[in-house]
Amino acid sequence: MHAPSRPDNETARLRVLHDAGILDTDAEAAFDSLVRFAARSAQTPMALITLVDDARQWFKAKVGVDLTETPREDAFCAHAILSQDMMIVPDARADLRFHDNPLVTGHPNIRFYAGMPLVTGDGFSLGTLCVLDTRPRELSAEQLQDLRDLALQATLQLELRGLARRHERVEAELHASLHRLGEIAATDPLTGLYNRRELEEYLARVAVGEYAVVALDLDGLKAVNDGFGHHAGDEMLQNVAAALSAQVRGSDVVARVGGDEFVVLMPGAGAAAAEARAWRLHAAVATVRGPGGPVRVSVGWCSAQRGSDVVAVWKAADDAMYSVKYAGRDGVAGHSFAPGVVALRAWPGDQRTAGARPDTSPSSSLVAASVTSPTALSNTAALAADGAR
Repeated sequence: MHAPSRPDNETARLRVLHDAGILDTDAEAAFDSLVRFAARSAQTPMALITLVDDARQWFKAKVGVDLTETPREDAFCAHAILSQDMMIVPDARADLRFHDNPLVTGHPNIRFYAGMPLVTGDGFSLGTLCVLDTRPRELSAEQLQDLRDLALQATLQLELRGLARRHERVEAELHASLHRLGEIAATDPLTGLYNRRELEEYLARVAVGEYAVVALDLDGLKAVNDGFGHHAGDEMLQNVAAALSAQVRGSDVVARVGGDEFVVLMPGAGAAAAEARAWRLHAAVATVRGPGGPVRVSVGWCSAQRGSDVVAVWKAADDAMYSVKYAGRDGVAGHSFAPGVVALRAWPGDQRTAGARPDTSPSSSLVAASVTSPTALSNTAALAADGAR
């Protein structure tokens, strides 16, 4: 028995075969109908669509054969793919290449073989459409032409599979690229948190049930950048982002919305929960050490009910945060949202220990005022600060 040699383009041929994604797939009517027609036309008991893999030939479709594959070294089709034209073996026992082949001397006892290579438009012979018989014979010109026509149809089916697979890969790569671009567009490149644009788009989709917004502004970032360099400031921002992320729930959204500003959106948080979490965030930031010592942060929170204007709630939290700055920085202030009205609790940082809540008894400052301008807000904050003293 003569072992078949390999095509000169074997590496590329196998790549095309594997890219088609058809090896080891289930039987399909589109291919089964071709082998049935081939067997009827050639009047043979056996017909196959074979694909010649690296070490085997595998049968995509078959009639009269109970095997699913054979070793490549025994495959008639491994010889057939060396040419782009029909290979005919009238009597395998009289052919030196096959006379002692186990497929000839044993099951399925092949004596006659005619195989037309499945040659792609790029010139790769992937396998064959072949007919086989257990007795020597010949085929008429019309039968040979039928085999060529059927092999062309099988090849087109394979190429369509390859195109579909390539399209799927390109589509998946495009989707992944768009996802990456979306992530880039949605996130702050320094901290990896959502950016202002993404938070604004997210806010437009929420406000179902009660929720809270917490605004945080780092105190002294400019001094760090000026005194120790922007790399030190960047490292501090990254550490603060990590500290905030470690404190939030899975449903919360953390964003960096400005140079030293962060916002946390808390779905499902009422006033009590928002205040408690605002203090936890304040304490978490205090654990971060910058070049000049622990990081200080001014925090404002606002809780709201379903239907509240989320942009207005964000602004109210921001106003509360600025009230802390006006009152001496490094503290927490907040209120439940009501249009045009703000109730603030503000405590300068010198009245708390790290991570501890200040006194929230009735003696602590509680101011309610109608806010119609920045001046009114400033006056409200000043009253809050006086009460805290």
